[in-house]
Amino acid sequence: MVNADELARLNVERHGAIRVGTAQELATLRRMFAIMGMYPVSYYDLSQAGVPVHSTAFRPIDDASLARNPFRVFYLLTPP
Repeated sequence: MVNADELARLNVERHGAIRVGTAQELATLRRMFAIMGMYPVSYYDLSQAGVPVHSTAFRPIDDASLARNPFRVFYLLTPP
């Protein structure tokens, strides 16, 4: 976290969350966030913990974009 300057961003980053139920909804979100310069980072497979949820966060990935837009949105894909 120190090397990536993530500690300094903790005070300014804002978070949101969106729950989707299908892979098609997730694909739509991915395209929408790409238009805004936000891309998936990290991946969480919570089914390993007995929770049927897959998750990632969309956020800008380069330093200049992160400085301008310190917002990230988590998505949760839950099965129907």
